[in-house]
Amino acid sequence: MRQNMKRVTQAVSFLMLGLIMAVGFQNCGGYVSADNPLYDQASEAVCVGLACGMDTSFIKLSIANDAVTLKKVSPMPTTCTDNDSHCVDVAGYCDTGGFATTKVYATLYEGSTIVSSELDTYSKCIDGRYSFQYILPSNYNFDMGHTLQVKLVAFDGTTSNIYSNSTGANVRYLVLTSY
Repeated sequence: MRQNMKRVTQAVSFLMLGLIMAVGFQNCGGYVSADNPLYDQASEAVCVGLACGMDTSFIKLSIANDAVTLKKVSPMPTTCTDNDSHCVDVAGYCDTGGFATTKVYATLYEGSTIVSSELDTYSKCIDGRYSFQYILPSNYNFDMGHTLQVKLVAFDGTTSNIYSNSTGANVRYLVLTSY
């Protein structure tokens, strides 16, 4: 009987300790992203969303990696599948600046020459993130270095009014090399 009572006492003690620890680690505050480099805690504390108005200085974009190495392939496929080296996965963080909608565009450069004109990637800034696959054009020269320009633009509800960040914080570059 004494052993059973000792075990019950130990079980209740561990249960109470666990309960005290669980209550001590409750976080009822707002979510603060430690991972998103575009998260602005000062502006978030004052106002969030479309009700705050639109501010082009907050239209921002980052890329998760700044360089990609591709394997030469021939002939060039026209669609992306798993393990394709003619498709570039691009993703990162973004900030809409309070605008109603956004679009991400990509332009491929070989040096300063445009290889593929500005292309709508059909990606948008959703919940502070974006992602898309860029299919290399059939005339892509693997022997040359390339840069993929990624640009986030915002719209105020109509596609005729396009907004960008005047400092260029909405444009990033991804270096493409091959082996």
